[in-house]
Amino acid sequence: MPSKALYKAFFTLNFKSMRKNKLLVSYEYNFVLLGIASPARDYKLAWHINKTLGTHLIKDEDLHIDFVGNQHVVISNFLFEKEHCTLRLLKNKAEEESRPAVAYLLPELPELDYFIMMEDPAENFPVPIIMQKLKELDIVQFLTQLRIDTLKNKENLIF
Repeated sequence: MPSKALYKAFFTLNFKSMRKNKLLVSYEYNFVLLGIASPARDYKLAWHINKTLGTHLIKDEDLHIDFVGNQHVVISNFLFEKEHCTLRLLKNKAEEESRPAVAYLLPELPELDYFIMMEDPAENFPVPIIMQKLKELDIVQFLTQLRIDTLKNKENLIF
């Protein structure tokens, strides 16, 4: 039977030589993301978008997102679904927070008030036409298409 000293030497040697492995996860972001600056309330912006684009965005359950450090935020969410396309209007600034600091869905873009997330927009919602129509709205101060691969917190958009 091996001695305790032999076990200790074996485990010490093996634990010191073990490497740490990281789990790398890559997500597929198969949607177009538009950023909007607008002083309008979420329901009013949704109404204008519905009127302009002929959609039917309706208030869906708020998104509850848990972050590291026990921070919990609630994001306003409007949804329009068609057979091959989904359109979401998301508010950037959180409705509720567990900490007193202001929380955002995408904290690197605090100047944007809303995001429109379009999944499979090619046939039903051609992006250039959508952008042109939305820029004509008086309540939209600024509109841009965002490159998802450049966003620091793009994982917040997976729900």
